[in-house]
Formats: sequence, structure tokens, C-alpha cells
Amino acid sequence: MFARQRLRSLIYVTALAALPLLGLPEVVAQPSQTKPVLVVSFSGLDRLWEDADFLGNLGGVSNLSDNLKQVLAAQTGGVPGVPGVDAKRPCGLVVQTNGADFIVAGYLPVVDLQKMLDWLQTRGVEPEKQGTAYRVDMPNGQSLFLAQKGDWAVISVSPEALDQASANPPQELDQLASIYDLGVAAYIGNIPPMWKQLGLAMIQQGVQTAMEQQPDQTDEQFAAQKAMIQRSFEQMQQAINEMDRILIGVQIDAAASVIGLDIETTILPGTQSAQELALNKNLKTKLAGFVMSDATFTLRETAKAGPRSITQFKDSLSQYESMISSAFDQDTKLKPREKKLLKQLFSTFFKSLAETVEKDQLDIAMSVKLDSKSCEGLMAMTLVNPEEVENTVAEILKQAAKDNPDFAKVLKLNAEMYKGVRLHVVELPADALKEAPQALKDIFGSNAGAVIGFSENLVCMAFGPNPVSILKNALDQSASEVAVDKIFEFSLAVKPLIEFVQVAASEEWGEEERQLAEQLLASAGTKDRVTMDGVLIENGSRVRIEFQEGVLKVLAQLVIKAVAQQGVGFAPGAMAP
Repeated sequence: MFARQRLRSLIYVTALAALPLLGLPEVVAQPSQTKPVLVVSFSGLDRLWEDADFLGNLGGVSNLSDNLKQVLAAQTGGVPGVPGVDAKRPCGLVVQTNGADFIVAGYLPVVDLQKMLDWLQTRGVEPEKQGTAYRVDMPNGQSLFLAQKGDWAVISVSPEALDQASANPPQELDQLASIYDLGVAAYIGNIPPMWKQLGLAMIQQGVQTAMEQQPDQTDEQFAAQKAMIQRSFEQMQQAINEMDRILIGVQIDAAASVIGLDIETTILPGTQSAQELALNKNLKTKLAGFVMSDATFTLRETAKAGPRSITQFKDSLSQYESMISSAFDQDTKLKPREKKLLKQLFSTFFKSLAETVEKDQLDIAMSVKLDSKSCEGLMAMTLVNPEEVENTVAEILKQAAKDNPDFAKVLKLNAEMYKGVRLHVVELPADALKEAPQALKDIFGSNAGAVIGFSENLVCMAFGPNPVSILKNALDQSASEVAVDKIFEFSLAVKPLIEFVQVAASEEWGEEERQLAEQLLASAGTKDRVTMDGVLIENGSRVRIEFQEGVLKVLAQLVIKAVAQQGVGFAPGAMAP
């Protein structure tokens, strides 16, 4: 829920924040007090060279910055960097508002503007002096206007906007650049109401214009889709009107061998969104035992929703249920009874899930351990009144046992009760993996299977060798609530995942696939995780995604492989001197 809301906010704001760049009128009145609407920061050339070496090493290209400097020097007559530009300071694009219109300006740090202008002339660009400013006609036909203000070259697309631009960029640019290599911040709360409503109207009109009834859609289905989009737009409108700022920042930390991506959203104080966000302070999870520290994949979310979010969540569940039901109806392979049971399962699950979010909180945890010696997993979520869900699951299992005598032999409904949890067990037959590679047989062992459990407020499951033992251990470790400082957390380890795939597919792979797997394993090393965390900040929340060095090297290897298969001819080290 938390991650989905952040992604939805990002999509909404990306569309709205682009308004000042879509050809809307620039400022025509003398600004009184300007406020930032959009700030894009780049940390500067020196930081770029550091990042280039780090990124180049990931792909096997050493000293990439030296190569880039040589390319740049060829354009500057051998002068390091860009003539006249301060390589240590940030640059950026800033859109500000005076309360009625927009001022768009770029800020380039300069130590000697004349040197930069002289260099432009060597590139066939002739700056034309106009008063204290310069007009520069670019090769693409676009005219830019620039002037030195303090130690900045301020650039805009019109003389009027250049006059209105402040001598220094807002402090937000320096703040972004001090943390991120590349940062974008959209200050939604500063957009003048007139332009905000115009932007929303443009988005709504664009969506409605793009909507077309598909050939396989009935009139009823198309009407339901239109109604769903209209509700989504109304939710978007509420979110934007209550949003203060959204920030997206990329941080390359060569010392820690990590690339981080931050997405921050802040809400205007006193709004309904702020009240709902405050509900997520001091949360506790009931499922700590279901997050294995050594797992290949983990996911946990603990969140509370307010009245408006609950209504929206129920509405979404209703839409999903309708879509799923329609998909089952159109499936020609399922028998009528199977369709009925499956639709009933989703219906009862969604009903219990909606009740859980309304009366308690969303609390879900999942762990999967996969490597050359392991294949096991855990999942649990709190669920209010799951009796109907359990009855439907039992009915599906009974029907499967009735249709398949072999399945009936390994199914144990109500196998036992453990700490108030009813366990239903499926044991893997001894000959189930007779065609599988021996390494895979060793992973699962002779007592593999799956178990699903229900209590009055919990549904949980486990699979792998001794699944009942795995589940009981998780229940033991979840006996008491544990405080959490993260609303949402996700982790994926790449190396053990590759190891498991290598074992599972070893007999089907050729020599090329085996070599690639070995290369990826070597690249992954010990720093092989992707993580994503969601935390509360003042008046908002932050999602941080981190890619460790091993993950980046694996991705680089896959990109190089894909490029080579396309016949582009790129190879690691090709740019190295």
C-alpha cells in the first residue's frame, strides 16, 4: 500500500510539474516574492568525473573519466573542463513563480564568462551582445539569452525572463546538489492555483481523449473502466492539492560502492493526507518472525490507513475483484466449478483484507531463501475474520483431492493446531522430483512440501523441506509485537538467486549459459543486494532504493551481453587508453 501510494504520487506530480515547460506564458509582471516550483540540480563536473570512474569500473572500463576528459578537451582546445566554468560548483535549471506566472532560468557557475563566450565562438556559435546580456543562436535554431549575475551565468529563452531571474538560484539548488549527484524537486504547494487547476484539467482531458474501447471489451466493461479512471483522477486531484513537495534524487557513493535513489514526498500540514500519514507513527508488527535475516528475498509492510485511504482501498479491491471475475468468466480451460471456487476465494479474501485495513492495520511479511543448497519460504499477513477464506481454500483442496487420487494421498487437512493456528499440509511425493537434477533433489530433500495456516486474525504459509517446522519457528518468533521504524522494507540478494537458477536449470543450459552464470556470480561478489525502505520524515515520507556494487556489475554484464548480441560491437575496456 505504502509503495503503491508513493509511485502514484510520483506519476501525478511528474505530469503536473512539467507544466512550466510546456509552453505556458513566462512572467509578464514584476515579481514580488518568487518561490521555486521546479529545481533540477547537477552536482558539477568534478563530481561527474568521480562518478564516471565508478560507473566505468562496473562495466570493466577503467579510467573512464580520463577518456571523457580527452573527448571534452578535443572540444575545448585542450583546456581542462569547460572554459570559464567552475567545475567544483553545481549547475541547474530553476522554475520559479511570482504568484501568477513562471520564470524559467538555467544557472551555470562561472569564473570567467568571457572565456566561455570565446569558446562558444570556436564551436561556431556567435554570441551577440545586447545591452548587458548576450543572445546565443544555437545550431538547432533555438535562441538563448544569458547574462552574468554575480558568479553565475543565468540563461533563459527570452530577455524578459532573463531580466526577472534572480542573481542567485534559490538555496534549494545548493541543498539538492550537496546531497545528490542529480536531483529534481517539484514544489507543488508553490504552483499558483490557476495553473494547478489548468494542469489538472489538461491531464483529465488527455486521459479521456486517449481512452478507447477495445475490441474485446463489452460496453459494461468499458463503462466500468471509465468510472475507475474518473475515480483515480479525483484521488489524484486530492493528492496534488494537499501535496507540498516531491523530490527525486540520485546519489552515487563510490566509497561505499552504492547507488541510491530517493523519492521524498511532503504533505501540507493540517490536510487530511497529513492526518492519515501521522497514523503511521510508532507502528508495531506482529510478524517479525517471518522476516529471515539470511533470506534471498524479503518483504515487509506495516501501515495504517485513514478514512479516505480506506475508502479508496476498498474501491480498488472492488475493481480488482470485478476484473478477476471477468477474466475467470472468459477462461475456456477452467471448469464451471473451478471458476466458482476461484472467484469465491478472491471475493472472500478481498472482503477480509478490506475489513483488516479498516479495523486494524496492514501487516504483511514474506521471506524466500534460494541458493545452491536452499529452497524455502515464508509468508504471513494479519487478516480479520479469515474463516470464509479458510473454508474456500479447504473446499478447493478437497476438490483437487477428489479429482486427483495421488494428491489426496499427500493432503492433510486440519493436520494439527499450533498456538491457535490450524495447519493444512501438503507433503511432496517421494518421486515428485525423479526427473529433476540431483542438486535440486538435494535441496528439497525427502520431506518437502507446503503448509498453510489460519487463526482468528492470521493467514500464514511455508514451503520447502520440513515446512511445518519452518512455520512453527516463525510463529514462535512472532509471539510478541515488535516496534518498526520502517513502514516498508524490501531486499533482494542477486548472487544466491543466480546460484539457485544455476542448479535448477543446469541440465537444460548449454556451455554459453553456464559461462554467463559463472561471470555473473563472480561479478555479484559479496555486495549483491537491492534494498528498498520506506520511512516517515517531517510532514512526509521517503522511499530509498539502493543498488550495491555487485548488483550494478551484474546489470552491466547483462547490458554488455545484450549489446553484443545486437552486434553493436561494444566490449568492456574498449574505451580504455
